[in-house]
Amino acid sequence: MFTFSVIPFLSAHLHWIMMDGLAWLHMPTTGATFRKDPDILIVSHHNETLSHTLAEKIKLNTAYIVETARSVSDCEKWINNSIQPIIVTTEWDHEIKSIVQTLQEKHDAEMQFLVMAQATSTKLGKLAEDAIHSGAQTFIPQALGSAPLVAYLHRLMKQRASACLAEFDDLNSTRVTVNQKARIVRVQDQKIYLPRNLFALFLYMAHNRGKALSYQQLTQAQKEGKSVFMAPNTLVVKMYRLRGMFEHTSLHHRLETVPGYGYRYTGPEIQITDGH
Repeated sequence: MFTFSVIPFLSAHLHWIMMDGLAWLHMPTTGATFRKDPDILIVSHHNETLSHTLAEKIKLNTAYIVETARSVSDCEKWINNSIQPIIVTTEWDHEIKSIVQTLQEKHDAEMQFLVMAQATSTKLGKLAEDAIHSGAQTFIPQALGSAPLVAYLHRLMKQRASACLAEFDDLNSTRVTVNQKARIVRVQDQKIYLPRNLFALFLYMAHNRGKALSYQQLTQAQKEGKSVFMAPNTLVVKMYRLRGMFEHTSLHHRLETVPGYGYRYTGPEIQITDGH
């Protein structure tokens, strides 16, 4: 009796697992297509736990693409020559300073980096002075928590977006088409398959192109009129995933964060089709 009662339950769940698996098979698999292109790179050579915790907090509060590194070679794996990430160090000592200086020499002397370090009150001022003299945009004591760091990152990313606006102006002429039936977004010649929930999110933002949409509006759009409970951070996680899907097209830079409010799509207009 028990065996027969659970078969429909298992069958239903196995069906959805297979469907999700097939959905991911539609996605490109080459490393060149889906290489990571982080907005923020956290560097720490001693406290790896702290760097990962800080990365999760930044993701939760900003939805930027964040990665961690421990050495120059680690950083080299993530740094993209065209879109350079903002460096955040969780300590400031000779080793970290050497890593930053090496990156500055190899990539850009004006590379943006922030320092968040812990020290006794007598050493804190000296560390901050040395970090600023070395080119850090700011020095934040760890005792203040992650809130000041997140606020400063918002400011830097906003400045970067304005400075890079001309660079992405040609994106407005990029051809973006959407196949609603297959849930496929084609950007020029690149084809991206989106899971149902991410597709609905992208389509809603695209239909409201240029308009700042609140967390509440986007959450309601995700619910599709149904009384479904959604955890507070669900939207942030989905936006992070959505940006990751488009990171190789530069379209993820047009899925903008509106600090303290929500998100906005500023990419080119899309053409919607129902064909294959």
